[in-house]
Amino acid sequence: RELGIAETSSHQLATTATSAERDRAEGGGDAPEIESPVRVRHSCRARLREISRTIMHELHALRPVLASCLVLVLLGSTPSAATEMYNLEYFTFYSNACYMPLLSIAGFGSQALSAVFYGRYLGKRPVREALLLTGTIALLSPLLSYVEYELLHSSKSTVHSFAYALVIHVASSFISRLGFLPSVVLATATAADSFSWPAGPAADPALLYAVQLSALDVGTFLSGLVTAPIVRALDIAPPDLDGL
Repeated sequence: RELGIAETSSHQLATTATSAERDRAEGGGDAPEIESPVRVRHSCRARLREISRTIMHELHALRPVLASCLVLVLLGSTPSAATEMYNLEYFTFYSNACYMPLLSIAGFGSQALSAVFYGRYLGKRPVREALLLTGTIALLSPLLSYVEYELLHSSKSTVHSFAYALVIHVASSFISRLGFLPSVVLATATAADSFSWPAGPAADPALLYAVQLSALDVGTFLSGLVTAPIVRALDIAPPDLDGL
């Protein structure tokens, strides 16, 4: 009987120990030790140094296109009245549902012709020369928009207004696209030139090209930020577009 009691007690002790271990495992074990402020500070500094090294490494890999990215951002950040001109055309032809799609189709066709023209007559020129030439020609685009604004306001016939808008829209789209294409050519040429580096391309040329296209998008975003206060200062808000 004493041996039976001893065996039962041993079994109960083992069961209790197993239950305690299981409860400790389910509860996550012992509470984690709280790190000292000095240890946390050192850990943060080490993490910041690691992030800084990563950033410097990425900038080093993108060094062939950093100057190009700056140029592309500056080219794209100029203010534009394209949205306001679209509003003007919309409120002029809102009663004719087919006029706005026709203007868009004509604009797309004009942009395609502009790309063909650039490839045939300007594609073999140096990128800097093409930028200067097309940038100078692109200055005509806002002048054409001004002419369109005056004609739409003075015209008494919707058909005549559409004819004026169509001609000027085609010319303006051609010139605007002609001014934009050298930016894409610059991005392509800069990415391709990374192969000529002594140590080879620092990064994948496709990545370099994508980074420059992102710079173009940043320029477009900045253009909106620059244009917004100008539009507000001139009180240009549909349907009142007299400040345009």
